[in-house]
Amino acid sequence: MYGPACGNVREIGNLLPADQMLQTGLVDYSLGAVPHTGAFVVVHEEAPLKRAQLTYYRLGDGPFFVFYTPFHLPYIQIASTIARAAVHKDPTVAPIGGPVCEVLTIAKRDLKAGERLDGVGGFCTYGLIDNAPAARACSALPISLSEDCILRRDLSKDSVVSFDDVDVPSGRLSDKLWQEQAARWQLGRQEREERPVHASAAPVLSGAER
Repeated sequence: MYGPACGNVREIGNLLPADQMLQTGLVDYSLGAVPHTGAFVVVHEEAPLKRAQLTYYRLGDGPFFVFYTPFHLPYIQIASTIARAAVHKDPTVAPIGGPVCEVLTIAKRDLKAGERLDGVGGFCTYGLIDNAPAARACSALPISLSEDCILRRDLSKDSVVSFDDVDVPSGRLSDKLWQEQAARWQLGRQEREERPVHASAAPVLSGAER
């Protein structure tokens, strides 16, 4: 993730690497952009008529245009998303061929063996997105599974926390579901070796400010 600083969120379309956005898509964020809290999507448009219309509505000069909403409400939206999938069998977001990216657990400070991780938004770790093959290559611990894990060894600030670095609490449903997912979509040895461990692109063209 690049996280470029910009004066206005409309600038973000020209600050992210165009080749990565066009090739695989990109998940990213901006720093300090007016009007601050919200979410954006960058789209690419070459058709002259559509470009003229998007420019008229002040979404940019093209070929990258920025759609922006001044709020980001995952804790409200997730409940309706789960209900639609479970009750109406209508998933709002479904990957075409299994997971494509993960949010890795990264040490927010120097951590000591025996410390208990405090999960998303805590004082121990933060999250960075990476491609799924890269994450699996280093056995990275997803940040959503990090809460209450106990460190087996010391870790320096900004290190990736792996499954080998922690003792996972027993009996958690989330771990069982994770194992089922990993078994269903296994990454081959060749794919793991060909992909870098710290890739920055992810196949979704969207982002959020923070």
